[in-house]
Amino acid sequence: MTINRNNPDQWKKDIAQSVDLYNTWFMEFAPKAFRETRLITVERVEKALKITKNLTDISTALLKEYPEILPILRMSTCPPIARDRLVGLAGISKTLVESVGFDLLYIGCALAYPNIINFVFTVILIIIFHIQILGEEKFLTEKFGESYLAYKNKVRRYL
Repeated sequence: MTINRNNPDQWKKDIAQSVDLYNTWFMEFAPKAFRETRLITVERVEKALKITKNLTDISTALLKEYPEILPILRMSTCPPIARDRLVGLAGISKTLVESVGFDLLYIGCALAYPNIINFVFTVILIIIFHIQILGEEKFLTEKFGESYLAYKNKVRRYL
């Protein structure tokens, strides 16, 4: 059943009421839902990091035992916004998440197609990432000084 289908002069008023109703609902209930979801997600991220020993112990057996950690692990190799969410939720270094994601990708390729070229390529890329990270740290130290050094002392560069 449609309301005011034959009364187009009332459509503007109906749309305004609908928008007001939605905005009222959103302001009352959405913030609580977002907070609750964030708390659940933080718990899941912390659990996944604990189970995998900060992403250093990932195996087939572990994934079979704890399949619920897969979405969290996917976040570490996803687009930047997902990686940033993981960093924020877990309170860990952005470099850790980014480097582990790339390193796992290249190590996985080297293991899937084992040959000397893939092995050498993987080692070279890991070295390049390390050099890049050192350059970023130097730049950030020069740009932000003591505040960056304080942050750097709180988080590890790698695992």
